[in-house]
Amino acid sequence: MRLKSKGIEVDKKNPFANDKLGRENNIKILSSVVDESEDSFVLAVNAPYGQGKTTFLEMWKAYLESQDYPCLLYNAWENDYSDSPILTLIAEFEKQIKQKNLKVSEGSKKIFERAKSIGGSLIKTSIPLSLRLLTGGLLNISNEDVEKTISELLENTAKEGIDNYVQEQDDIRKFKEELSEFVASLNEERDTKLVIFVDELDRCKPSFAVHLLEEIKHIFDIKNIYFVLAVDSKQLENSLKSIYGRDLDVIGYLKRFIDLRYELPKAKLEDFIELQIDQYQLNNFFEKRQFTRIKNEKDYLLNTAVLLSRRFQLSLRDLEHLFRKVVLVLKTSQQKENIHPHLLLFLIVVKERDENMYQKFINGKIDVESLLEYLTIGFDQEEMEQSLSHNLNIIKSLFIWLLNPDYLDKFYNEEGKLKEDLPQDKRYEVSNIERMVQLNSRHIHFRRDRFELVEESVNLTLSRLVI
Repeated sequence: MRLKSKGIEVDKKNPFANDKLGRENNIKILSSVVDESEDSFVLAVNAPYGQGKTTFLEMWKAYLESQDYPCLLYNAWENDYSDSPILTLIAEFEKQIKQKNLKVSEGSKKIFERAKSIGGSLIKTSIPLSLRLLTGGLLNISNEDVEKTISELLENTAKEGIDNYVQEQDDIRKFKEELSEFVASLNEERDTKLVIFVDELDRCKPSFAVHLLEEIKHIFDIKNIYFVLAVDSKQLENSLKSIYGRDLDVIGYLKRFIDLRYELPKAKLEDFIELQIDQYQLNNFFEKRQFTRIKNEKDYLLNTAVLLSRRFQLSLRDLEHLFRKVVLVLKTSQQKENIHPHLLLFLIVVKERDENMYQKFINGKIDVESLLEYLTIGFDQEEMEQSLSHNLNIIKSLFIWLLNPDYLDKFYNEEGKLKEDLPQDKRYEVSNIERMVQLNSRHIHFRRDRFELVEESVNLTLSRLVI
């Protein structure tokens, strides 16, 4: 059994072979937009952190390459140590050419070398170090000398600045010409479109992200070069406001750089969880556990993971981390040990989301009702799918049965009937919990050992949650 998920592998020859999240149709529609567009554009693929943007870009890139589109994948976050995004982009071109991921002819290589040479000169000149030292008070000279020196430096800097600006504009023009010629040379038989995918822009240093957007718009605004940016708009908004202030009109600002915006559809939770079960080889693991008294463990794991994902709004990346912890617990268990997936998943999620509550629970400082309230708050059980409601009741019934067996008594009168003033939603809950307790008793064949079995499951889970 694996201890680390490999992630979704994208087969270059068959990009959608492992398309567990149903992205094929989205990618083909967007590809047709690129194919039919006569003008270059910058497209932002927007989704919250951990929703599969990287895999989407990798799959789209593989599909376009299978259609003979030259493509480049650039990770902005891995390059934000640099002060010059344009140089890191050019370096990525060179790396992909050397690794033969970007297939080019010898003639194309020569054109690229010319473009690279010009691109290297596009680093903006900064204020001379001597001026920064003076204004920072790091040189021990008189105020009169400082005033005179700064005046001379500013005069020289102004002249140099004008000359540099003229030269820079000329360099940008030449760079665009050379890069445009390079793109055209990639396929001389038809009009070539180069698609550059930029991943993790929202994770960059704010200054790097802004600088990169500016250079994409002003320097790489070249015919037949298309940019696709993977972004979390909320995170990018925070980055921009940290530079320009909280009153910045972010939408208006981004419209200067981004022509189109695509909202990546949310993946179906069941599909992604099935993918995790498959990648961690848990099907094989559960098949070998034929001697345990708890049946359908894999189905319980799947349904409970869906339930908890919706309750706590877990992202795909959150689910990846959750399953990593689950696998570690399972890996350290014996085949005959009873591991109740409902308890296991719930306790891991509580530990990850609220360490303080988790510690209070295991140390006996809060009761079961408080823990269950944490699970159910915000959930309308009557509106939930039957399978999720079923799993929610299993979790509640197991905790109540084990740790608070008198919980249900307070809802009944002396005649053993539900109290008349009990709200309808509470009647529904009590009825379901009571039914699940009875079902669990028959299903798991608890008799005298019923407490021992559930307690064994809880203790096993708690003992492994030190990770």
